[in-house]
Amino acid sequence: MRKATTIILTVAVVLTVILYMNRASENNETTQAPETEQGQGFAQQVGKQAPGFELKGLDGKTYTLENLQKPVVLNFWASWCGPCRIEGPELVRLYEEYKDDLEIYAVNLTENDSVEKAKAFSDEMGFTFPVLLDEKGQASKLYQIQAVPTSFFISKDGVITDQIIGFGNPEELAKRFKKLVEEAK
Repeated sequence: MRKATTIILTVAVVLTVILYMNRASENNETTQAPETEQGQGFAQQVGKQAPGFELKGLDGKTYTLENLQKPVVLNFWASWCGPCRIEGPELVRLYEEYKDDLEIYAVNLTENDSVEKAKAFSDEMGFTFPVLLDEKGQASKLYQIQAVPTSFFISKDGVITDQIIGFGNPEELAKRFKKLVEEAK
């Protein structure tokens, strides 16, 4: 049973990447991030300053990474993403556990999704943390998102301390959330 679940999740992640890449190429826009001295995309640079952005949330408020009071988990997702549907309840559980010590910004790839579907998904999952709308693909380009879900763990100083590209299983997510909170103390 466990082997079958692993195979299904692997296939779901691969299909999600293919769908996202197809949607991005349909828009004829590049998703390349600025290059660093090491020749790797900025998004893979743990220890570097997180790129800034300004996005509206489903609640109508504007969100940025400026003046963070606590660490942030920046989770990129889409309503059509199967692994995001599996990961969503775990994000809700972890937010309930750590909401006093960190924030989650759930960034919907609205450029390749829709506000209506993002709202329906977040309502269904029970998201109580901010859901941000990346309607022009601004944040997904800055973070060089090539697979969803993708999560970045950002210190209150705005530094990327860790990341998970693709589905984060519950144990791995819990470990990274705990580490982010412990590093902030």
